[in-house]
Amino acid sequence: MTKKALLLDGYVDEPACFGVPPYISPYVRYAFGVLESHGFETRYLTADQWRITCQREAVAEADIITVISGLTVPGRYRGGSPLTLSELKDLCGLPRKGSLFLGGPIRHGYTLKGGSKALDLVLDGVDCLCTRDPEAALDHFLKTGELRPEKTRTYEKIRRWAQLGAKVVKAHPFYPWLVAELELSRGCDRKGGRCSFCSEGAFSTYEERPVTDIAEETKALADSGVTAFRFGRCSNILSYGGTDTPCGIRPEPSKIKELYAAVRGACPDLEVLHTDNCNPLTIAAFPDESLGTLEEICRWNTEGDVLSLGIESLDPKVRKLNNLKVDAETALRVVRLINVAGGHRKRKRGLPTALPGLNFLAGLAGEDKGSFEANRLFLKRLVEENLTVRRINIRQAMIFPRTPLARLSKENPSKAGKKAFMKWKNWV
Repeated sequence: MTKKALLLDGYVDEPACFGVPPYISPYVRYAFGVLESHGFETRYLTADQWRITCQREAVAEADIITVISGLTVPGRYRGGSPLTLSELKDLCGLPRKGSLFLGGPIRHGYTLKGGSKALDLVLDGVDCLCTRDPEAALDHFLKTGELRPEKTRTYEKIRRWAQLGAKVVKAHPFYPWLVAELELSRGCDRKGGRCSFCSEGAFSTYEERPVTDIAEETKALADSGVTAFRFGRCSNILSYGGTDTPCGIRPEPSKIKELYAAVRGACPDLEVLHTDNCNPLTIAAFPDESLGTLEEICRWNTEGDVLSLGIESLDPKVRKLNNLKVDAETALRVVRLINVAGGHRKRKRGLPTALPGLNFLAGLAGEDKGSFEANRLFLKRLVEENLTVRRINIRQAMIFPRTPLARLSKENPSKAGKKAFMKWKNWV
């Protein structure tokens, strides 16, 4: 008799991974791959499909149920709405015979909006709240029958799961108009500790995935009909393949060239090849190597790419207290360099190959009504110098229990207030 599984994609959004449609995250693909490797017939549903149909029979008949969900950065989404806590509770309360696994960023706590404190998750009806890697906990249970929520995986271990899991894209309601989020690395590459608010690196040390594994997964996804990819599961594209030094990871342009060439070789007909995070601190520490790496990215990517820069706040006291990356002068140099590398290279659709994306965050420790003025002056200088950015994100911090911000926000809470925040946001 065929074993049945239900895989519910509740969507994820965290500093170095995105999985809200049209993006599909590695989490669900790896979980699907684990189930495939154990011979399950798996029904995949998105949060929006579940919301509309509430397929109770899928829960009742499943021998194993896996839910992937969680947001650790605030966002507004056009392609779908993440699973809510009430929906999750309703799901957990349905009659079933199979064990229920819950994993993803939700392990850090639950909140749906910025400017709020996350709740520690206490749910009746969850058999295994995966505190580390849900695919590893799931695989261990299917092999041994033992619930081990803290199980972790290695890149060697997920190689096969990633390839087997690629076919799940065909079950997605957006198929074939999907962007596959590809994992290059995980953990934070910074030497001096992470930013106060960030969940990346809370559990994982920095590690990188081999180029060959990334290319093999890309081919499997391409064989399943995917033609759009993003190197989103990565805290800093410039560090990938770099050399570790006392000042940080020094970029190696040849390694980035190898990565992009391998992915393009695996999917010759790709239509989108973008990246996401780019640590401005790396550009500041290694400007020449960074420029060479950025030029390789702009040679191999597709146009309209965004290099997301975590500026967060340029108020000196907020920056120091929250261990943020760069000051205003350094941020300006970084924007200039990316404009040189990608702002003037236009392709057939008329778009620059890559431009900076600026991320600002309110609600940080030590903030006051004047904190936004430093951000405003910085943006004015960009305009005065005719520098170009692709987009500006202005968000409010989500405070999670095991981040430094949880402690700092009690000792030095933000005193900026909503009025000052909205004034700054509306000005932008």
